[in-house]
Amino acid sequence: MLEIFEFKSLNPGKKILITGSVHGNEVCGAIASNNIIEKIKSGEIKLKNGSITFIPVCNPMASKENKRYIDVNLNRVIRKKKKPQLYEEKIANILTDYIKSNEFHLDLHSMHTNGNPFVFQDYEDEAEFAKIFNLEYIFINWPGIYKNSKTIKDYSTQNYAHKVGNINCTVECGSHNDIKSIDVAELCILRALSYLDIIDYKDNIQIKPKLINMEKVIFKEFEGKFSKNYENLDKVKKGEIIATYSNGKTIVADYDCLIIFPNNNANISDEWFYFGKMI
Repeated sequence: MLEIFEFKSLNPGKKILITGSVHGNEVCGAIASNNIIEKIKSGEIKLKNGSITFIPVCNPMASKENKRYIDVNLNRVIRKKKKPQLYEEKIANILTDYIKSNEFHLDLHSMHTNGNPFVFQDYEDEAEFAKIFNLEYIFINWPGIYKNSKTIKDYSTQNYAHKVGNINCTVECGSHNDIKSIDVAELCILRALSYLDIIDYKDNIQIKPKLINMEKVIFKEFEGKFSKNYENLDKVKKGEIIATYSNGKTIVADYDCLIIFPNNNANISDEWFYFGKMI
């Protein structure tokens, strides 16, 4: 069962969907959403125009078990299926309706490793929305690295919103266990609602973001381990051994770049890490 909360102003305006815990072990979006919901209910936050739909916990079973997913990564199966079989596919069939019916979508996530918060801008029409969160980094070209993948296709929330003509930004608010990630998620919600003129909210933070180009994804083929404890956006040098499989095969950086989303706990066939470059 999905818990869904809707708030509608008496005045026309923009419509936004706010989601958390698409991955069950990522709690910041759910907590931040529930904090804002309570402030709306109490009257501390008042809607001026438009409407807000919250789905604080998009993957409730995985959330209950504190794991990324049950059957399959939910953020890789966001599309309509006539006969969904897997748990996350059934959820996706519901989420797609809400993504389609809202002009904007803010999807709140957290990371496996330590690192600064950032926002994904997958398409040009998301550029303005991506900047309003005032985060230090904007990641671009996510669809490009999955375009030719034979392993996983880009059936993400952002991809589906783009297909139906709406705007989505996905924000990585910090690491899973960093309590500050909740504050980041809450600020992102407030900034999105202010940008859309749904509520009155102002802060004085203005950041010129740095652009990071996503260049390559590495899927985990066998059991293996990283050569050291990498954090998100760590610099790696050409020729540096990033990881070694149990069969002795190594993964080496082809050029000076950044390592993104290194996941020590990745399952075999999942995304293990990414390479990127600052523009």
